[in-house]
Amino acid sequence: MVKINIKHFSDWYFENKSALLKRAEAWKKQNMQLAKEFLKEWPLDRIKTMELDEYVIGRGPANKSLCYEIEAGKYRDLHLGIRGGSANKFGIYWNKEKQVYCNKRNQPIPASELEAEFTKLKADLIAILEAGIKKILIVQNLVVKIHFLHGQLSLLNYYVPIQLKIRM
Repeated sequence: MVKINIKHFSDWYFENKSALLKRAEAWKKQNMQLAKEFLKEWPLDRIKTMELDEYVIGRGPANKSLCYEIEAGKYRDLHLGIRGGSANKFGIYWNKEKQVYCNKRNQPIPASELEAEFTKLKADLIAILEAGIKKILIVQNLVVKIHFLHGQLSLLNYYVPIQLKIRM
């Protein structure tokens, strides 16, 4: 059994510092390239005009929705990962088993309410992104990754209809 303490860690770090820094630089370069690709593929204007199925996860990899690409697709390893847990973190998702859109409480959303629910979610997402672009530190996780990809270092958690406390 190896005993870990600050001295051992310090020795290990100094022995490996050069290699660690090279790996960090390569990771940073890769992330910067992926971030550029994300901003090209998902600019704020596209997010503002996206349709429900461009947003939701649950329709499979061929869908290439925003939520799929961020959690499991092309951008899954870019900055902070959000894999795991439930799809309810996205606020609205497609439930394959029930063949219905569900909300963050994993309840089916009635067809008569779906457009209003998505419009509210998208408005909240856009408000958070625009607030972040104005250098505001806020809130709550799906948006974390989108936020990071848009170059902001705000911390978010998972989608909850927001009552933003915006500090300018």
